[in-house]
Amino acid sequence: MTDFNITIEDATKLLHQKMKHELRLQQKKGKIPVDLSIENISLKDLFNLLETSIFDLILLLPIDILLSQDNIFKFVESTVYSLATKIKREELFLFSSKDFKKRIQPILTNIEKQNQDLNFVKN
Repeated sequence: MTDFNITIEDATKLLHQKMKHELRLQQKKGKIPVDLSIENISLKDLFNLLETSIFDLILLLPIDILLSQDNIFKFVESTVYSLATKIKREELFLFSSKDFKKRIQPILTNIEKQNQDLNFVKN
């Protein structure tokens, strides 16, 4: 089993960087005006960037960590709340790990099934 050791502070920095990257991509596509930043985009755009960034970061984790860490959603929630304070966007306190878990659970279930199928084939 792989250990998952990252502080909320480091995760917040990583999430913030990923969101800035996603914002630049959306600006290049013309979906968000270039003169806006994470601190002043619309709530809808903010949550879209947040969700996309979290998905990307979570799915970069090794599968064994992803499937074995029950508290990963609570960790994500704490990271988002820390980011809310850092970028002064109180709206991010509306983020719920339960809602996010509902969105990503089908993906995790599929990954787990594929992992089990792979283990079965190997045996």
